[in-house]
Amino acid sequence: MRVFKDEVEISRMQKAIDIKGEAFVNACDICLPGMNEFEIEAMIEYTFRRNGSDRPAISSIIGSGPNTVTLHYSDNNRTMKDGELLLMDIGAEYGYYAADISRTIPVNGRFTKEQREIYDLALRAQKAAIDELQPGKPLYSGHPKAASVIARGLFDLGLLTDTTSVWQKEFYTIYQINHYLGPGVHDAGDYGLPGAFIRDLIAVDTAVGRPLEKGMVLSVEPGIYLRENGLAQINETFGDRVSDEEIKEFIDRVFPVYEKYENIGVRIEDDVLITEDGNVVLSKGIPKEPEEIERIMNSKRIR
Repeated sequence: MRVFKDEVEISRMQKAIDIKGEAFVNACDICLPGMNEFEIEAMIEYTFRRNGSDRPAISSIIGSGPNTVTLHYSDNNRTMKDGELLLMDIGAEYGYYAADISRTIPVNGRFTKEQREIYDLALRAQKAAIDELQPGKPLYSGHPKAASVIARGLFDLGLLTDTTSVWQKEFYTIYQINHYLGPGVHDAGDYGLPGAFIRDLIAVDTAVGRPLEKGMVLSVEPGIYLRENGLAQINETFGDRVSDEEIKEFIDRVFPVYEKYENIGVRIEDDVLITEDGNVVLSKGIPKEPEEIERIMNSKRIR
């Protein structure tokens, strides 16, 4: 009953998404270095209430700088600095139906070269994953596609040494990129296999899950997170599976590159409705192309 949405349910979700889109643009309008994360949160949730959303569907994640690499950061109390990114994972609720969108923007309105490289890679991965969400395909068919795009891109940047290495891909691929949406943000429903099994397949080229069907609504949210001192965690995480020599060789090769991208975290998330013959991105009206984001931020309306 929760998995398949009818026209009324979809219309409520679309309204929640549209409200969130306005909130995102307003956040872009006011975002400047020296502001606090909670000022962005306040603008977003004010916009929700002003447009008929009684409450956020999730606790707003407003993370800047080093907080962009924390998946469920919630303090929202850091002063944003020039040259940093701001990651917003936000959701309005309308008529008891939720939406869930993530966007990442440059605090000063301009992506740096390194930020743009990671952003473009995450965006390519998301678009490739969305294209895979077709009726009849496994629910998680988009995930291995996104993971493959990210692995190839990280290899080209020098952050991965072997695109066939499962553990190297696991280091950068830390969650499945799809979940149901409905009355809940991570809504109820059968995914077609146990959660623990899904986790075991997070970095392999296997599409799993129940067949996609008309009326399902899913999030699509690939992300790339380059944690400060992230390489130092590899031995603890993979030491029981990978030899010390292999880990050391990997770290020695990627460390000079990794340093340039530390504390860059990018997540791009949209809400997708499965239709009879394809899919519709319900949140397609919310800007995510980097040039569009920069244009909005450099023509600020709200002061």
